[in-house]
Amino acid sequence: MSESDLLHGEPLAGKYEVAASISRGKSFNVLLAYHTRFGWPVALKVLQADLAEDEELASLVQAELETVSKQAHPNLVPIYEVGRTGVEQPFAAMAYLEGNTLAHWTGELKKRVGPVSTRELLGLARQIALGMATLHQAGINHPDLNPGNILVGQDATPVVVGLGMPADVPGEASRATDVDILQYRAPEVRSGASPDPRSNIYSLGVMLYELLSLNSDAERRWPGGTAPPMPMERVREDLSAETALVVNTCLKRDSDERYQSMEEVISGLDEALAAESDGAVGRIVGTWAVLPSRALFAKHRRVILTALPVLLLAIIALVFLISRPAGSLEDDALGDSAEPNPQGTAAGELAAQTRSGSVGQPELLEPEADAAYEPGDEVLFRWCWSEQPREQERFTVYVMIGEDEQPLDQPVERVDVFCYEALVDSGEFGDEGGEFAWRIKLSDQETAEVVIVSEWRTLIVVAPEPTATTTPTQTPSPTPTNTPTASATPSPSPTPSATPTMTPTATSTATPLPPTPTPTVPPPTATDTPLPPPTPRPPTPRPPTPPPPTPPPPTPKPTPTPP
Repeated sequence: MSESDLLHGEPLAGKYEVAASISRGKSFNVLLAYHTRFGWPVALKVLQADLAEDEELASLVQAELETVSKQAHPNLVPIYEVGRTGVEQPFAAMAYLEGNTLAHWTGELKKRVGPVSTRELLGLARQIALGMATLHQAGINHPDLNPGNILVGQDATPVVVGLGMPADVPGEASRATDVDILQYRAPEVRSGASPDPRSNIYSLGVMLYELLSLNSDAERRWPGGTAPPMPMERVREDLSAETALVVNTCLKRDSDERYQSMEEVISGLDEALAAESDGAVGRIVGTWAVLPSRALFAKHRRVILTALPVLLLAIIALVFLISRPAGSLEDDALGDSAEPNPQGTAAGELAAQTRSGSVGQPELLEPEADAAYEPGDEVLFRWCWSEQPREQERFTVYVMIGEDEQPLDQPVERVDVFCYEALVDSGEFGDEGGEFAWRIKLSDQETAEVVIVSEWRTLIVVAPEPTATTTPTQTPSPTPTNTPTASATPSPSPTPSATPTMTPTATSTATPLPPTPTPTVPPPTATDTPLPPPTPRPPTPRPPTPPPPTPPPPTPKPTPTPP
């Protein structure tokens, strides 16, 4: 799929409306696009169509992009989504923000008079090293670390970009022919070896050497050339020994003599920062350094320009804001042509490190208002937000249970460019069911400050049916059957000896019988004496053996003989 097809065809992946081309590289095209549902901008990095014809290479690129997308760090470009176009070109949807490359930023610094704050430059290099350390821990080496692949935001935060092509792809190192880019490559990479962490350290050392050499009157030699670089202490005699040591160690031509990891570089930069006491204390702002004298002049100039005509300027500004159509700021940035502002996002990969003055609320997608769930159902919470959470910020689902607002501990996952979701069992809301209010919060994990809060929404968990109480009601039924069986079982017995033995068991204690010698009376009286059904028993219920003195069997035998 050509760039023209992407610009004028259907939305990429059904959700990204391509608006303009940002840059064209040897391996990737970077495009400005807008989310079709939310209208939020993204930068799309798409592998060149001719390279995508090699399925093995396309698979490697997609795997590399997916690995990078899992690395969350403020000095790395955030990748929201990785996929394929309709013609199987790997692409990545990334954050978009205006900024400039470190190459442009360095060029602006060269135009200034006087030295730049050493501590600020060391701090800039340290942030780049932090981002690179995260990549190295994930097994990713930057294929081409140079100032063109470092973007600097309005708050002077550097972000590493230019990722996606695996560093060990055969022939990838030879694709770059720009002499300015080749100067940042380690000697072993220029000789044909694949980049590794130590070659990335060399590239960082070249950038730091260049920054510290800006506007210096001392003779210096470009470290990317064939000859060994002039030691840093000879270029800048005012630097501390710790700062010179960091730069010189990074630039060792033998990779075994350099720092062996970015963690070692960071440790050396920390020692250099502690040792430096800048004469120039101006702070780098945006794309240039404001030195003390210029900052003082700028301050007085603002006072002069704004104090006298403040009322007139306020009226003009008010009329301007009222009459300005919506969206014209964005139109000014992109211009009337298809090409965006060259001062905009170079490579389109700058992370959203700064936020606009007004931070919008998240848009709640699921569950819908008053959605009902059965006990045991899983509840999917899904929402979208147009901003980029910072590294220490986390989304959490909160639910009102009773009178308490309680957080749910289920993990939140990013599922789209701007969308997140969490899956929660309905049992988390309690066992009794009911109506529950919920909302989303984004909080700073370090300060516990709440950044944003969504609106309230309700869901319903249906109360469980009381099925468990029906089964115990059948248990008393066997108890009455035990009572008659004790008295009825001897009645069908044909032997006369069994009849008198059962006679006293039921009637001798409850109702006294007359001493008449009629043996047929006791069975009916046993049924007439009601016994309590469940458990209560008479004081002398059933003796274990019938008492011997009372049986009448000896008397009936002599009575029939007199006639």
